[in-house]
Amino acid sequence: MDWLITYLVFALATSICAWLFLYRPVYIDVCSLGVENTFTTSPLISALTFIVLTTITAPVVFTVLFNTQRSEDFKRGIFKEMVKSK
Repeated sequence: MDWLITYLVFALATSICAWLFLYRPVYIDVCSLGVENTFTTSPLISALTFIVLTTITAPVVFTVLFNTQRSEDFKRGIFKEMVKSK
């Protein structure tokens, strides 16, 4: 049981850090461009979806957080998806 709680803490901490360092800066850039789509019109739902998905894939996202090249690639991919219009 202790390993499960430890993993859940790791996964939640990783997902919150991913939201803070990967998702949020891209979201702010997209909003400053004035893009209107589901990411910008429902920011709470899109942020919660991102956090849930990164919690599930925490070991993979953990490596992205500490590798600059992967982090930039990840941000670039998120940016491409967020800039798309409705």
